[in-house]
Amino acid sequence: VVTVFSPHGGGGGGGSVGCGSAEGPSQPPDRVELMRCKSLSEAVQAAPPCSLLLLGRGDHQLTSAVVIDKALSISAARGAKLIRRGAGSAVVVDIPDRRRAEDAPGCGVWMHGGTAEADVVMSGLAIYQRAAVEAADASALDANIKDATEGGDLVASRTPEARTDGESAGYALVVRSGHAVLLQCAIESEVAGCCFATAACSLELRSCQLRRSSAHGL
Repeated sequence: VVTVFSPHGGGGGGGSVGCGSAEGPSQPPDRVELMRCKSLSEAVQAAPPCSLLLLGRGDHQLTSAVVIDKALSISAARGAKLIRRGAGSAVVVDIPDRRRAEDAPGCGVWMHGGTAEADVVMSGLAIYQRAAVEAADASALDANIKDATEGGDLVASRTPEARTDGESAGYALVVRSGHAVLLQCAIESEVAGCCFATAACSLELRSCQLRRSSAHGL
């Protein structure tokens, strides 16, 4: 479950509530709960600009990329994971200049200790891009492919989603435009690279881990 809270009130939220508790995120001060959504994509689409999204603990399976195209703060409970299997990016931050100009007035994106001068803040998130085949299946396929190279018959091959070459593989996190701040996030990719940032964006990684990448970290 993803809980959506209103844009900040008078204080914008202070202290260190809302992220990293074992029980799940709690309501920050000066916020009003607006709705609860079944998925992060649904919450991003429905939330007003500058809202705070609290991701409940557990595995959140993604069938397509979560595209963040507005100013938002996303915080996660301890143990919450975003998981995208196979090819395709898991999370994409892409905020056009026109949208940034519309959201900017009076918009303070919430993070620990107050507000941040950023379009998107992600706190405590684990973003995983997993292979389309399970490890046991992958080992069997590797053995089969090895047997074929030694003169045997190739019975099966890896699915196209498990390819790591070219743009089809995607990344765990893509930041195309806007100013994004990641705080204490873990990013992994068994398919391609952990994170891709274009020259048109501004990206800050604070106490984050980029690990277990089949291609590159950043």
